[in-house]
Amino acid sequence: KIGACPNSHGTNVARMAGIPENIIQNAKISSEKFAHNLKIIREHKQSVPQMGIFLNIIDGINKRLNNNNNNNSNNDDIIQCPYLDTINREVLDFDFEKQCSVSLANINIYACLVCGRYFQGRGKKSPAYYHSLQVDHHVFINLRTGDIYCLPDQYQVFDNSLKDIQNALNPTFTKQEIARLDIDGKSVRTLDGKTYIPGIVGLNNIKHNDSINVVIQSLLHVPVLRNYFIEEENYKDIDSGLLNSYGEMNRKVWSKDLFRGHISPHELLQAIRENSNKRFRIGQKMDPGEFLVWFLNELHYLLQNNAMTEQPLKKRLTNNNEVVVNNNQQARIVSKKATSIITDCFQGKVRVTTYEKIKKKKNKEENEEENNNKKKKKESKKLVGYSSKKKTIPFLYLTLDVPPAPVFKDSLEKNQIPQVPLFVLLEKFNGEQLLHQTISGNKQSFIITQLPRYLIIYIKRFTDNHYFTEKNPTIVNFPIKDLDLYDYCSKKLRKKKNLSTTYNLLANIVHVSPEEDSSNTGSSADPKKKAGKQHKKIAGSYKVDILNKANNRWFSIEDLIVNDILPTLITLSEAYIQIYEQQPYNPNHDNNNESNNNNNNNNNSNNDDIIQCPYLDTINREVLDFDFEKQCSVSLANINIYACLVCGRYFQGRGKKSPAYYHSLQVDHHVFINLRTGDIYCLPDQYQVFDNSLKDIQNALNPTFTKQEIARLDIDGKSVRTLDGKTYIPGIVGLNNIKHNDSINVVIQSLLHVPVLRNYFIEEENYKDIDSGLLNSYGEMNRKVWSKDLFRGHISPHELLQAIRENSNKRFRIGQKMDPGEFLVWFLNELHYLLQNNAMTEQPLKKRLTNNNEVVVNNNQQARIVSKKATSIITDCFQGKVRVTTYEKIKKKKNKEENEEENNNKKKKKESKKLVGYSSKKKTIPFLYLTLDVPPAPVFKDSLEKNQIPQVPLFVLLEKFNGEQLLHQTISGNKQSFIITQLPRYLIIYIKRFTDNHYFTEKNPTIVNFPIKDLDLYDYCSKKLRKKKNLSTTYNLLANIVHVSPEEDSSNTGSSADPKKKAGKQHKKIAGSYKVDILNKANNRWFSIEDLIVNDILPTLITLSEAYIQIYEQQPYNPNHDNNNESNNNNNNN
Repeated sequence: KIGACPNSHGTNVARMAGIPENIIQNAKISSEKFAHNLKIIREHKQSVPQMGIFLNIIDGINKRLNNNNNNNSNNDDIIQCPYLDTINREVLDFDFEKQCSVSLANINIYACLVCGRYFQGRGKKSPAYYHSLQVDHHVFINLRTGDIYCLPDQYQVFDNSLKDIQNALNPTFTKQEIARLDIDGKSVRTLDGKTYIPGIVGLNNIKHNDSINVVIQSLLHVPVLRNYFIEEENYKDIDSGLLNSYGEMNRKVWSKDLFRGHISPHELLQAIRENSNKRFRIGQKMDPGEFLVWFLNELHYLLQNNAMTEQPLKKRLTNNNEVVVNNNQQARIVSKKATSIITDCFQGKVRVTTYEKIKKKKNKEENEEENNNKKKKKESKKLVGYSSKKKTIPFLYLTLDVPPAPVFKDSLEKNQIPQVPLFVLLEKFNGEQLLHQTISGNKQSFIITQLPRYLIIYIKRFTDNHYFTEKNPTIVNFPIKDLDLYDYCSKKLRKKKNLSTTYNLLANIVHVSPEEDSSNTGSSADPKKKAGKQHKKIAGSYKVDILNKANNRWFSIEDLIVNDILPTLITLSEAYIQIYEQQPYNPNHDNNNESNNNNNNNNNSNNDDIIQCPYLDTINREVLDFDFEKQCSVSLANINIYACLVCGRYFQGRGKKSPAYYHSLQVDHHVFINLRTGDIYCLPDQYQVFDNSLKDIQNALNPTFTKQEIARLDIDGKSVRTLDGKTYIPGIVGLNNIKHNDSINVVIQSLLHVPVLRNYFIEEENYKDIDSGLLNSYGEMNRKVWSKDLFRGHISPHELLQAIRENSNKRFRIGQKMDPGEFLVWFLNELHYLLQNNAMTEQPLKKRLTNNNEVVVNNNQQARIVSKKATSIITDCFQGKVRVTTYEKIKKKKNKEENEEENNNKKKKKESKKLVGYSSKKKTIPFLYLTLDVPPAPVFKDSLEKNQIPQVPLFVLLEKFNGEQLLHQTISGNKQSFIITQLPRYLIIYIKRFTDNHYFTEKNPTIVNFPIKDLDLYDYCSKKLRKKKNLSTTYNLLANIVHVSPEEDSSNTGSSADPKKKAGKQHKKIAGSYKVDILNKANNRWFSIEDLIVNDILPTLITLSEAYIQIYEQQPYNPNHDNNNESNNNNNNN
């Protein structure tokens, strides 16, 4: 057909031109979508008069259509945004006030990621929506939530390539990252290729806000305060723009995802302006000292833990528990007991003694004066005619007065800049120097009664009068390290234990005089113009010297300018405000001698013996694993082993011909740790490294515990986070199953939760004099399992398994299945043998003992002679005693022998009255565990052709020890009865589930119903033991070892075995695996541990398991528990 065809969109022309049909069909589909989208645009109530804007809209639609045709195989729920390549990170700046550039609103603000402008909303009538249509900018980010949307299509964008933008908007930190801020000092690269160190970031000087910048920079490097504000959870419930903007400033300065190496504090300055009622605002010069005082008080007011109310300033308070804080020109009522992170960091206390003149009074008033003086505790002995009053007041900073500068010039007609040591200024707080008050005529002395964690020193340099605002240029010589305040503390404070009085400098704010006024110490001011006077007072600028603790380097920051600075140059500056950090207590530090030396030497010398290692940033904690056997990976030696902290491998020695030395040269790995002492060295330079950032590695190698920490192991049940962000509870840690060592793991896990035994092995002092690899490795296992400094939430028992293999002569080794009952008996006897308090000797097994005071313990296939009186922590925990009564048959004898038999019978104390024809013998023997026999499982099946699993109460099995039940001995034909004569502190019950013969190794699946709490053994105690005062017979369950049958053999109670192959028979006997149920006493929760798998478990499910070995803990004596009545009731029921 000939003629126009508007709806064909040119497809007919293309067909006549010979274009392939498949291309024409795709073009037809795209044209229809184009027509549909064009119809949507026309429906909007928006005029598009400019042709250029209309063409931009058409181009945007074409891009969306082309991208939809190409991305046919993507996820239907997540739409791939085609405009991510239009994002321009170089124009993005999230530091300014979040305000719409069109409506000036500050709610629901979005930033365009193409041009960087701010717009409100994303609805069809919002400025952001119109902006996306007009200029073809489609990607926007919500400045509050960080969500990214594509407009005008209104779908959310999810793409990992945008994480850097979201982190630049609001950086996030994990607790591990916060803890490592003062450890990791690596430089980070920005978009323009420049580098910066997190924390060392310049702040933009918008207009005369340098005085605020230096204060903010100083507080950003106070570790405790910084960590508090980085975690937004600490103050998220407080509706305060100041807290939010200051917290955001902390996160941005310490972030590793900044687009540029500086930040604009515009939003924080706006919040300061609002909270201070325009007292501190952009464009006005101000004093950093005044701002620091206001800022700390304002933060304390917002964060304090007590409710506050506001009243007019003229209304005074009469309640002694409240105080008026004059902030923002109004009175804020704050409780004296109110605390916050501000008081925790900066608050100290000083005792002010005021000496008032005693005025002469009339005769009538003299008696009243004398009565009042009697009520006073002490009368001033220093000053005659003065009465003293003492008052302790808190402080956030110490103000020091600088001596006046000289007025006259020297012979060269120049003013020499005077110098004064900081300790001379601190004499104000020695308690003896008296300061005269000009108006009242009184005198005052000051002395510190409580030291703050962070000390702020405010050096008063400016003096103000009606004619001049004068700056004192005197240089104060101050120490950067080891500022000692011992001489300025009260006597009571000096006697305090573990008191640290030394401080190290963190930040130093310096006033820089303008060049044109550098020769003039004063500047004229009009007394009528207060604002101008204030401006003249702080003429010049401010900079701050900051210590970066991660790499121990000093930086000088003046607005956007960041430079390195030598510590010696810092002491020559005109210091104005300083922040010192209190150092940990050092018991070797002699406060008296050191303070005298500091006063004489001005603390100008640092420790030259400690070298700062430049390779600490190469340490990789993720590859470190100290659980394996300490053996060199090259020479296979096990003496003097070092671990490389970069790759984690073990090497011997650190001499010039050692494997560790060669490794440091070959692969450029320089930091090594001695696996025995924990000392860290740098190779090949051969110097020892001392750095607090390495404490976590030393604790991971060999955790240490104080006695207080050991006593709180069963009290503190808080979770701890590992390097990978996962959490674990100390004590509830999985053990690696290297190969068939699950039976050893469950026994070790059970013993690790016996409190007395655990506490004994955690303290290495208890067995340090015994040369035993088994004791050392087992003690190390106890410390690691209960440590809070593990790099991962599981431990490998490799080193302990090697020690067990050596001590057992390969009886228990890796790769061989074994019975946990056999291992438990051997392990307890081996520990007792090593720890017993009497000397031991070893003899061949065939040689028997004739000494009644000694006994043979058959351990490791050899006889070990142990004194019967030998005790250890094993016997203290697990040993009880049982009386065994054996009934032997009386044999008929000849006439000659009858007389001898009668004589022997007379020597016996008692004759058996229960059994006729039997004689009885009683013997008391010690035990470490009680063996209980389970009744045989039913042989025949029920009507449903299934074997029902039988159940039996634990108390039925314990009837074996009631003293009345007789057990028949098949070989001798004798009978025996058992009764307990001494209860152990921790009771081990061994339920005998396996029976062995020539054809089968059979497991009895009978479920034993046992109590988790209040297992009462009163009925199984002897009469003499029952009469014992304050006897506790109740036990609570601590650990329960369970045998788990394999799935393929779950329906078969027995497994065939070749009687000729003993090893194979043993393997069949313990087929399956083992797990253990553990009670965490700190939070009273039960956990099921199977090798590395740790899960919560309900107590009701524990009683349904096939218990194999149990450990019970004896409970304290309860006088309300009537044992006699309970035993009678049990006997009647039985």
